[in-house]
Amino acid sequence: MTREFSRPACRFLKHAALLVLAFLFAPLPVPAGEEVVLDGVLHVRNGATPDQGIETLHLREVWRAGGEDDEDILFGLVSEVGGDEEGNVYVLDAQLCQVHVYSPDGEFLRTLFREGEGPGEILRPRDLVMMTDGSVGAVQEFPGKIVLVDRQGDPRGSVMPGADDPTRGGFFNVVSATCAGGNLVLSGVHGGPEDQPGTQNRIYYLAGFSTEGKELVRYLETNTVVEFRNYVFSEKNDTPPFWWAAEVGPDGRVYTTPDRDRYAISVFAPDGRLERVIEREFQLWKRTPAEFERIDQLYRSALAQMNIPFTLEIEEYEPAISYWHRALHVAPDGALWVVSSRGNREQPDGIMLTYDVFDPAGNFTKQVAVACEGDGVDDALFFLANDQVVLVKGYIDALAAQFGRGTSFGGEDEELSVPEVICYRIE
Repeated sequence: MTREFSRPACRFLKHAALLVLAFLFAPLPVPAGEEVVLDGVLHVRNGATPDQGIETLHLREVWRAGGEDDEDILFGLVSEVGGDEEGNVYVLDAQLCQVHVYSPDGEFLRTLFREGEGPGEILRPRDLVMMTDGSVGAVQEFPGKIVLVDRQGDPRGSVMPGADDPTRGGFFNVVSATCAGGNLVLSGVHGGPEDQPGTQNRIYYLAGFSTEGKELVRYLETNTVVEFRNYVFSEKNDTPPFWWAAEVGPDGRVYTTPDRDRYAISVFAPDGRLERVIEREFQLWKRTPAEFERIDQLYRSALAQMNIPFTLEIEEYEPAISYWHRALHVAPDGALWVVSSRGNREQPDGIMLTYDVFDPAGNFTKQVAVACEGDGVDDALFFLANDQVVLVKGYIDALAAQFGRGTSFGGEDEELSVPEVICYRIE
């Protein structure tokens, strides 16, 4: 028997069917990480896999400089890249003590800085920082300071940590610097006077400074006492991950990782208040014999410069977050992009590395596989403004040569790779 429905009943059934279809095909809500408050601090605990899976980021090459085939430029050691709001790219060559400036389409514009101790001159630069007032800073390790010039290369003074209080004593080394949202953050070593002959107190720090060199807030620190007659160098204790894995967001918040063996990013308000800790389930990467030998050779080369006997303690596992690669990036929308020690290893063909991406609340939303040439272990990517992404080939060798005074990560007998810079745009 056929059952007939009235027109109102038909309209009701039609609307009900549409609602059911809309429910079935609507995107599922993104599950949040588990939120737990420990000692008054919010911890966002995420699982091992992202809620939205993996997507691929395709890059379009715009220009390249350096490398074996470039007859116009031969970089020494490219250790940092920066960019400005106009799309110009700034390439720090630590060996030549210069910053090469390129236009958005790759035209060479000028060099900034030169080797020396006068205004606008730098010795053994470690890092590059784009200041919020438009000046460009080159980070000198020791004596620790940031040498400033304007974008045409004219000197603009310097920032010297501790210069505001000469009675503080000791010395400041600077390893890295980053600046955004009016917050200038430096990392390095604050060495105190000897308490006993043959010893030295050292504080490894991550702190915010004024442009007058006054320390405003200390985000992280670890302490150690060096005994030169029985010197033990620990990879875990004497190369803190926050030296390189530290990023300042557009609002001045500081993102960093205090523990090499935990996948955990601490998020600080500019005033130093720990707002949250973003965690992710993660299995550490056990070093292969070749990887162990590589890092062992690096540290031995660096320590040999001290001309004293030493004991070296190397870790069995890679750090959870690949801090050598400047592994943290805060996108304009507040999302946090992280390179883990698995994200830059054993990648599919055509993929250089894969980022873990967390939303501003700390939820592990997705992974982004970056499709471009390069090797995720030996090279590095830098995300700039205007959808620019810069690949530096030979980046890790450049860091090793600075840290190890001329050696590569493969040891003193291995030839350094030829640095090359490739500028892409996100498609």
